[in-house]
Amino acid sequence: EQAKGKSVDKRADIWAFGCILYECLTGKKAFEGETVTEMLASVIKEEPDWEVLPIATPQNIHFVLRRCLEKDKKRRFRDAADVLIEIEETRETFEIKGPVKRPWLAWSMAAIFLTSLAVVSLLHFGRESPPAAELIKFQIPIKLPIPSNGVFELSPNGRHLAFSAIDPDGDIGLYIRSLDSLEIRQLAGVQSNLFIPPFFWSPDSRYIVVGFDGKLIKIDVSSGMSQPITQIPGMAVGGSWNQNDVIIYADYLGSNGIMQVSASVGVPTPLTKPDPEQNEHNHFLPTFLPDGRHFLYYCESSSPEISGVYVGSLDVKPEKQSRKKILDSTSAAVYIPSQGAEPGRLLFMYEQSLFTQMFDENRLELIGEQKILIDEVGKYGTRGFFSSSLTGILTFLQSGVGSTQMIWLDREGRELEVVLGPDEYPTFDLSRDGSYLVYAKGPLTGSETNLWVKDLLRGPTGRLTAENAAHVDPRWSPEGDQVIFGSTADPSRSPFLTAFPGSPPVQVFKHEGGQFALDDWSPDGKYLLYHNTHLPELWVRPLEGDQKPEVVVRSLAGFADQGQFSPDGRWIAYNSDESGQHQVFVIRFPPTPAAEKRQISVNGGVQPTWRGDGRELYFLTADGTIMAAEVMPGETFEYKDPRPLFKTHLSLINDREQYVPSPDGKRFLFALPSVEDASRSFDVILNWTTLLEQ
Repeated sequence: EQAKGKSVDKRADIWAFGCILYECLTGKKAFEGETVTEMLASVIKEEPDWEVLPIATPQNIHFVLRRCLEKDKKRRFRDAADVLIEIEETRETFEIKGPVKRPWLAWSMAAIFLTSLAVVSLLHFGRESPPAAELIKFQIPIKLPIPSNGVFELSPNGRHLAFSAIDPDGDIGLYIRSLDSLEIRQLAGVQSNLFIPPFFWSPDSRYIVVGFDGKLIKIDVSSGMSQPITQIPGMAVGGSWNQNDVIIYADYLGSNGIMQVSASVGVPTPLTKPDPEQNEHNHFLPTFLPDGRHFLYYCESSSPEISGVYVGSLDVKPEKQSRKKILDSTSAAVYIPSQGAEPGRLLFMYEQSLFTQMFDENRLELIGEQKILIDEVGKYGTRGFFSSSLTGILTFLQSGVGSTQMIWLDREGRELEVVLGPDEYPTFDLSRDGSYLVYAKGPLTGSETNLWVKDLLRGPTGRLTAENAAHVDPRWSPEGDQVIFGSTADPSRSPFLTAFPGSPPVQVFKHEGGQFALDDWSPDGKYLLYHNTHLPELWVRPLEGDQKPEVVVRSLAGFADQGQFSPDGRWIAYNSDESGQHQVFVIRFPPTPAAEKRQISVNGGVQPTWRGDGRELYFLTADGTIMAAEVMPGETFEYKDPRPLFKTHLSLINDREQYVPSPDGKRFLFALPSVEDASRSFDVILNWTTLLEQ
């Protein structure tokens, strides 16, 4: 029970007695291991070697041992009195059959049994409470690359770890790793070329629920069989399943609120709805409290005082849900019930640190002080890379993306030159003449992700910004003497401008109505192309005069982002998933009422970019292949069918740059996973609450 992080009772002492008895009889330990991890694995997975028991051991002592060392505590002896009855029976009836009788053996063995039992009985009956839980730490290595959104969840019983990973073909699947096994197996029916959203377990740990590709499904972990629950408009960003078979989930592309539906099959109904007057965009990652009626969820707003953790109820209509924020954090929170008399605890994050605080589940109020558990934990948006079972097991990833290297590849995919060594490079841009690279270094969701510049012709130049903020999406001016970027120095990530080789950043304008994400700077320097991270729209904003921003692309649903001006400024290539699959489109700029968008990709595409002369358009397909479409000169947009150049095996998470072409299109600068980051490890802590005592 302790190895699995579960609560212990007197049956743990019965197990201990079995271990002592086995060692007295055989001279060997019942479970071996050179390290703590190996010992734990042996206890959880292996059986003692029954063949080494002396041949004179009576059958009912075999029975005693097996019942004492039964892994299922329900099948174990309940207390020492039951064990004593079995052993006393051996003292009275034991007799060696054969030509030579050794009556002393019976009394000797009985003495060993009773001495062992006395030791264990003293340990148990000499105290009123179980032994204090021991803090144990180890790692679970995973030899498959983990996507940057780092989706994983421990089962409620703490026996299984489910996670998304990238297979050798570049697709992302859902995998299961049992904590009592070294085997990793993939679940059928869950595969994506872009990402798998956060999923969740059933309360009995039998099913996993995931919502993507327009449906919410549950998967039987044992058989791998999947069953649809309901249709959804896009994907579900997290959810929870209570003991009454009610499921709640975050409706990302529909109402952007929390929905409820039956765990068998049914029609979803709304529970919450973002309030536009409070600048709310999304309600994410709901999780039930123990009563099965109340739930926690994260409200994301462009107003910092609104963003945080709230409590909702199944018994309240969306417009009547409580507007009282219970926790001001930068991530969603989960509630872990207490194994003892004290209240349960919330787990949540501020920036890159994991915190905990007691929470009264009846009064729905925080208790006491916040305490830090772990300093460095990864994060993706409002979701921290941690998960805890109900049995006291905590697992986490220290970072989400892992390190990458900036490498030049030729048009056949052959490596030419390593430009930057292993680190995190979430966004970057190449100057129009190809001589300078500006890049963000650090976690995309970190608090100190600054910009750096490298001179690709003459060598390093150094840091461009040095503020306590996250600076992302850098874009060169046409002349290569300025850089515009988004920054958390403003809560909306509004754009800032700095001169090259360096000057204090100046805010360009204050973005209103959502979170700003910069896509491109027009080749004439007059416009910024950007999107709102919560709306399927592309906007342009003039940098001169009093002209207001205007929408150039309004998608029917889903995403519209990754916009790129053509080098002559007459066209915009962008990515949208309004058809249910990410595709690359081109529209005229400025847009005209009669102008139609042209779909360039056929079997999926993201991250369009242009060659320096505009005669080629590149993009990545669903399987990570870099494609090139030849563009014809003329007043209308004409092109030849895209042709593949080479396959990259990249994870196509669409919110970070993966590549940029050289001006002549003869090579491509890619951010590729570093060799040492090919496999990752989940950190695991058993009895994590003991960290609070240190």
